[in-house]
Amino acid sequence: MRRFLGIVFSFVLAGAWFAGDYFSKIWAVEHLSYGSKKIIPFLDFHLAFNEGAAFSMLSNQGGWQKWFFILLAILVGLWLIWELLFEKLDMTARFAYASILGGAAGNAYDRWIDGKVVDFILVYYKEHSFPIFNVADIGITIGAVVIVMYAIANWWGANSITAIRR
Repeated sequence: MRRFLGIVFSFVLAGAWFAGDYFSKIWAVEHLSYGSKKIIPFLDFHLAFNEGAAFSMLSNQGGWQKWFFILLAILVGLWLIWELLFEKLDMTARFAYASILGGAAGNAYDRWIDGKVVDFILVYYKEHSFPIFNVADIGITIGAVVIVMYAIANWWGANSITAIRR
């Protein structure tokens, strides 16, 4: 029963990341078409479209990158689904994998439908800014950071790659 609840938790969390990303992007496209909205002194909402990957890598490559990133998201997504369904994972690993899965699915959906990803969250300080991102990117980043922190915390007791499995 505990394993079943862990699996349910994983897919509900992945779905929540996907839904949060999907609806936030709809809002961004509808409300940010005509400029930025200042939220707090270091955070703006500013609509941007990204045909590449993180930091707009490969954005001007003629279109092949769309299919490359969709295929990559499908392969990573299938691996994560396999892990969530069939491997004995603790809740920390489930949280991390589900966050990455939901975020990757959100960005892959954008690429599949529009050929580009909607980004709208802009963090900055004075003239320095971080690349614009979205809710899916937050999920992917949180999941990756949790995996790295978890692997470091378990480094002494187990192989870092298998530390997230019980």
